[in-house]
Amino acid sequence: MKNSQHNHNPVYDGSTSLNILETFPAFVANGWGLYSDRAPLTVKSINQTIPALERLASCNERGLLNIKPIDAFLNGIQLSDSSERLRRLFSAYGSDKGATHNYHLAYDRIIGNPEHISKIFEIGLGTNNVDIVSTMGSGGSPGASLRAFRDYCPSAQIFGADFDKRILFVEDRIETFFVDQTEIETFMPLSQAVGADFDLMIDDGLHAPNANLNSLDFFLPRIKVGGWAVIEDIALPSVAIWKLVGSILPNRFDCHLLQAAHSLLFLVNRLE
Repeated sequence: MKNSQHNHNPVYDGSTSLNILETFPAFVANGWGLYSDRAPLTVKSINQTIPALERLASCNERGLLNIKPIDAFLNGIQLSDSSERLRRLFSAYGSDKGATHNYHLAYDRIIGNPEHISKIFEIGLGTNNVDIVSTMGSGGSPGASLRAFRDYCPSAQIFGADFDKRILFVEDRIETFFVDQTEIETFMPLSQAVGADFDLMIDDGLHAPNANLNSLDFFLPRIKVGGWAVIEDIALPSVAIWKLVGSILPNRFDCHLLQAAHSLLFLVNRLE
C-alpha cells in the first residue's frame, strides 16, 4: 500500500503481503467479493470512517471543537514572570515543551499558582534510546519535564511513566513507572501505584491516536475537580479524532483544541 504525503485517500495497489481484511476486520465490507476488490474498499473505509463520525458528531447539541491559537486560550490573562520561569526550567533540563513548542503558555494558565499544585503525572519521559519509537534521540534527557514541574511546583509530587524501562528513575519528589499505552492491562498496576486526585495529567508518549485515547481514558477519572488532562503533539491529520472526542465527552469536562507552535494540544478541564 503506497501512501504519498499529498494523497489523503491512498489506494491499495496489491504491493503488500499484508492481508488487509484479516488485519482490519472492523473496517471490512460485510459481504462477499474477491480479495482484490474488497481490500481497496477496506482501505477506503479506514480513511473515511473517522471523518464520517466527525460529520455526524457536528449535529449534536455540543457540536465540534474548533482549533484556536494557544494565545486565545490565555483569554486575555497577562503572562506572569512564572510563565517565563517555567519556559526556562523546561529548557534547562532539556525538555522541548517551552522553547520549541511554547506549551509553557498553556501550562502557566493551567497550573495557576504553583504553590497550590499537589500532584502531576506525565506519560513519556523522553527516552534517549534510539531503538524506541518516539525517542528524543541519543542526546535526549529522560525525565526533563518532570524535573521542571518539580522545581516549578514546590509542594507537588511528580509521577511519570514510560514504555522504556531502562530510563525509569526515582529521585526527590519524583517516581516513575512502566506503562505500554497500547496495552490496557498495563494501566492497572500503574493506577495502584500513582492513585488519583491529580491537578494535571499529561500524555507526551507514543503520539498515536489509540495510545492517546487509552491515556485519556486513564486520566479522566483521576483528575480532581478543577484539574486538567493534556494530550500533546497531535498531528494535523488526526484532528478529526479530537474534534470527535471533544463532542462525546460528558458536559462535566470542558475541552479545548489548541494550535501551538508546531502541533496541536487537546486539553480537558474537569468542571465537577
